[in-house]
Amino acid sequence: ALASSLLPVAFSSGTPAVCTVSGSTLTMVAAGTCSVVAAQAGTGAFEPATAITQKFTIAKANRSTGLTATADSVSATGEHTSHTYDVTSSLSGPTINVFVGENPLDVPVLLNKREGSVLFTVDAAADKAGICSADGGELGTLTGAITMLDVGTCKVTITTPADAAWNAGPEIIVITVVGAALPDGSVDPGAGNIGDGTLAPEDTDTTVGDVDTEPAVAVSLDPTVAKTYAFGGEDGFDYDPIAGKINVRTRSVLVGTWTAILKSPSADKKWFKIKGKVVKKVQTYVDVASCTTTLTVKKDPKLKKKVSRIIGAGCLLSDSGKAAFTQVGVQKIKMKYKRIRQYAKTGLDYQGTAKAKKRILKRVNRTIVIKVGRSQ
Repeated sequence: ALASSLLPVAFSSGTPAVCTVSGSTLTMVAAGTCSVVAAQAGTGAFEPATAITQKFTIAKANRSTGLTATADSVSATGEHTSHTYDVTSSLSGPTINVFVGENPLDVPVLLNKREGSVLFTVDAAADKAGICSADGGELGTLTGAITMLDVGTCKVTITTPADAAWNAGPEIIVITVVGAALPDGSVDPGAGNIGDGTLAPEDTDTTVGDVDTEPAVAVSLDPTVAKTYAFGGEDGFDYDPIAGKINVRTRSVLVGTWTAILKSPSADKKWFKIKGKVVKKVQTYVDVASCTTTLTVKKDPKLKKKVSRIIGAGCLLSDSGKAAFTQVGVQKIKMKYKRIRQYAKTGLDYQGTAKAKKRILKRVNRTIVIKVGRSQ
């Protein structure tokens, strides 16, 4: 028995892989035997109580029937037609038609429910040809995506395999997407938006690298909050106020080379620091006015969905750089962002043969203006 009901009871899990405990709340993680321990510490008036252990078994759950997936056809003029697929759609369901431009095109797939894992599998022929990829989406969300990389037919099978907490699902849904080449003069539907930024054409910087192919974007940075800022499409950057660090990142199904060059407002403002010589086994740093961070990912035959990647080691702020982020007076860091994209399956920036129209993946060159400091 517990020493007294007036003393606090601490609960803990002896099997965190199966169940976790926070306060008095029990969360099931997976099937198996869950062990929960209740204990009371001693006080000046009471000896500690003998801990009590409760064990019980959690069985895998069966998924309910009625899974559906909804996706839209998109005409050359941008008109959307919604289609809902279920287990019978592989026999008589409609085909989704989209137009593929120079950028990969995401076709969102909305599930009506998610019970455990959801797997999107591209058929072998389309996978080998590099026509498309598919991603079932993150756990806890209802949206997946079929990414069209090239013209052609992409067949995706949606299944719910067995996982730690659920038995295999009873349903299989097949979605067929046909990608056609954009008519001349059309707007590329795969072109990215500007994310958290605002257009800043006056800040386009052509002094580093190639002329911009995307509009310049201005982002106002909050120096007190760890946050991810998107600057259009799959790309963005993370700011960590504790470490004083900016990391550029991307989430892509493609491979290739990414480069980001961050420049202080002027050459005499050395807002970044890079590693210098190691002196007596201690790493030293040198304050500089610019920082370059790069990433090269070669062909990846196993890549079947979008993955998040950090581009290089990131850029550390110097003491003067950290101080400028909170000082009165808005100043600007200019980031020249370059991305050479290639197909994950082949490592090439085109698909097709000499007799077929090749799909060229656009190289991205753009300027991101990071506004720091306070107006007053």
